[in-house]
Amino acid sequence: SSKVDEAAPDADDGGWPGEDQLDRRVGRTASFEDGDGARPPTIDVEKLCALANDGLRVQERCDALVDGLREEANGCPPVAGPALSSVEAVKDQVGGDYAEMAVACCRAAAAAPFVDLRDAIFAPDSDNALFGDAWEADESNAAAADVALTTLDDYLRDFAAWLPEHLYARVCRAAFERLVAAYAGALLRSRRARPFRDGDQAAMLLLRDQNRILSYFLPKFTQDAALASANLREPAA
Repeated sequence: SSKVDEAAPDADDGGWPGEDQLDRRVGRTASFEDGDGARPPTIDVEKLCALANDGLRVQERCDALVDGLREEANGCPPVAGPALSSVEAVKDQVGGDYAEMAVACCRAAAAAPFVDLRDAIFAPDSDNALFGDAWEADESNAAAADVALTTLDDYLRDFAAWLPEHLYARVCRAAFERLVAAYAGALLRSRRARPFRDGDQAAMLLLRDQNRILSYFLPKFTQDAALASANLREPAA
């Protein structure tokens, strides 16, 4: 349950993919589109979090290095002028690259729960399938939404322990967006043989699921100051 589809380093270029490239790779996990059926490379989410933390530490050490150059040490004068500007430019570039990597890792980690949820609620033949007959009959009592939120909560508890607050906030925001996108995508791609028996009832069930999801996420972003930076009420940047 701790694997992320398609989130491994590129074999072709020998490096870690940029955020846009990595996000395209894990995007298929969130939308549950079947490709050629082959299992893609995987990476453990704990390693993703460790990599994100390493990126932050590199940034901090680069900052400390440049700060040290500004001061006299062991009889050597401080670095100034064009030489310092050149070092600062390199530091900014390196730090920016590692910051981008950390964000990409967070977005990939946020996709991990949806690997588990693919068979649990998004597969048409699962016991708690979204938009199936049991869902429409209200027999599940929002079981699909509850399964999704329980799975996400399990992962988010781990992420809270592994990541600093501002990166954890990014993971929470990304997990929320992926859940909404996957839910809407499942509705649009529903393979029901016939429409819902009662359109008004189905609309009420959609509203019920929406309220269930918001009742989980909104307190996180309105009552926890550490997560305020994710700004759930505003579109993602």
